[in-house]
Amino acid sequence: MSIKDISHSDTTCGIVWGGMLADHLEALHAMEMRMLRWTQGLTGLDRVRNDDVRSKFVVAPIVAKMREARLRWHGHVLRSDDNSVAKSAMNITVDERRPRGRPKTRWLDRIEEEMRLLKFTDEDPCNRGKWCNRTRNADPCSWEHG
Repeated sequence: MSIKDISHSDTTCGIVWGGMLADHLEALHAMEMRMLRWTQGLTGLDRVRNDDVRSKFVVAPIVAKMREARLRWHGHVLRSDDNSVAKSAMNITVDERRPRGRPKTRWLDRIEEEMRLLKFTDEDPCNRGKWCNRTRNADPCSWEHG
């Protein structure tokens, strides 16, 4: 098992799907870099840049991996049958009003924002090959070496 398997699978378990606040993302990034530095035997006194540490392990930022997982799942759900549980849950509408104040970011809101940011169209997830190639932008060595 490699450092990529441990850091990405254990830390993103469950948090990939919900909306995360900016301070949570910063804490997640700091934890990831602490793990990479610890694995490499570095301390803060060594004054090695994060980019250099990350390039030695050839790992993508954990935030990019979380985005990739969300988009991969979104494509999977959109390509599924119309009567599948996941698709019907995604398309359900709740008639209740949302509470006052700034609303929490919902999963579908996050997906729409990421698709707009990456300039994806609504038809892109229907073409599985194109969708996989366009969403798999993080951690390039993971699919080259199997």
